[in-house]
Amino acid sequence: MSTSNDDQINALASLYAAERADLSTIGNQLTGVSGLAVTYIVAIFIVLGHTSTKQVSFVWFAAPIPVFVFLAFYALFLSLSIDRTASCKKLERELAVKARIEPDKVGMVISNRVMDIKQASPLSKGPLLAAYVPIVIGSLSVNNIPPIPSISSRSEDMGTIHIYGNKCNSSNPRHARLA
Repeated sequence: MSTSNDDQINALASLYAAERADLSTIGNQLTGVSGLAVTYIVAIFIVLGHTSTKQVSFVWFAAPIPVFVFLAFYALFLSLSIDRTASCKKLERELAVKARIEPDKVGMVISNRVMDIKQASPLSKGPLLAAYVPIVIGSLSVNNIPPIPSISSRSEDMGTIHIYGNKCNSSNPRHARLA
């Protein structure tokens, strides 16, 4: 049984539309999960900011667990999104060939030329840099946040160190010279 070129184009177009719809749904789910995770983090900081560690130590212990669940869900759906995008690109290329359209002139290839700094035209690199530079600077500044004073930590030999301003009070005599 042979199929005409129009039937092949219609079949590919249907597959492509379904893949793009799935990809859009995944993107919406990722956005929703990101919003939920940010809301949870803000809420937990507000709740834990007004409690002491001794009052609700189980909450302090369990607070990061949902964040790990959000990250796992996000990683799973991000990998699904990457695979669906690759599938869309293959279908798009095949559809363009069957329809006798240049594959490099339509679809996701155009998006890559705009969003990927390696493939972007010189005209598109300016806005991309304007978007990416604050993100890079922000992520670098997070790594350089100074430690918060009056935090207790454990040393190598399990002696507790209490830091108050510039003074160091330790239960271990070896740490007395740090003060």
